[in-house]
Amino acid sequence: EFVGSFKKLRYLDLSRAYFGGKVPPQLGNLSTLQHLDLNSLNSPYEFQLDSLLWISRLTSLTYLDLGWVSLAASSDWVQALSKLPLLEVLHLNDAFLPARLRFCFSCQLHSSHGARS
Repeated sequence: EFVGSFKKLRYLDLSRAYFGGKVPPQLGNLSTLQHLDLNSLNSPYEFQLDSLLWISRLTSLTYLDLGWVSLAASSDWVQALSKLPLLEVLHLNDAFLPARLRFCFSCQLHSSHGARS
């Protein structure tokens, strides 16, 4: 709740904070946030996101890094990210995606690649 109370915060980088666990949905109260980095690489802890519905309220977000973040329990992350109209940079490198979605993306990439050839 504490971080969610900074209503005018525009930049939040927790990538080297050396703590982890579930990301509080109160971050969705940071409506002016433009840059959010939750990358857990090189940290002994990882962030977990069970739901990303709160992120759809961050309509000013232009940069989002979810690398090494566990999204395995989140079934709504694609829908939530698609509601970010200003998002320019999205990092999902080594994010722990739900197995079913990894398979679907793999199929989609292969079929798209084949169509271009």
